[in-house]
Amino acid sequence: VLVKHQMIKTMVEVVKDEFLRVKEDLDKDDATGRELADTFIKLLSEEDTVSVFQKSGEEHMKKVVDDRKEKEQKCMMKRSEGKPCEDWSHWDTHWSFSHSLHFTSTVFTTTGYGAKTPITTGGKLATIVLIIIQIPFFLHCL
Repeated sequence: VLVKHQMIKTMVEVVKDEFLRVKEDLDKDDATGRELADTFIKLLSEEDTVSVFQKSGEEHMKKVVDDRKEKEQKCMMKRSEGKPCEDWSHWDTHWSFSHSLHFTSTVFTTTGYGAKTPITTGGKLATIVLIIIQIPFFLHCL
């Protein structure tokens, strides 16, 4: 399984805990905010939510793998015809400086185009750390 159920469950729990903290910090008079926080907490407490995220992750990973195989097949066909082709074999795993800069700037500005996304657990954890570091800096810039 490309997307681990326990990893997704842990990430959902982290977000749920954040909504619990937000709910506690809301004023007693903010009924709408408290109700909205309760709705998100309930949603994030359901096992179906974790399953939906897992299924979505599996579909994304399947698409990434299928796209990569298709690009490799097209490249092999071009090479068999004696035509040059771009080497896609390391395209998803080896980012250039410009790819990395584009990714961090989309994370920093919260635009998140999705052209480059981390697909490994280590990459996802590094992105979480990057976000945690960049959010206070971004708020300071505002």
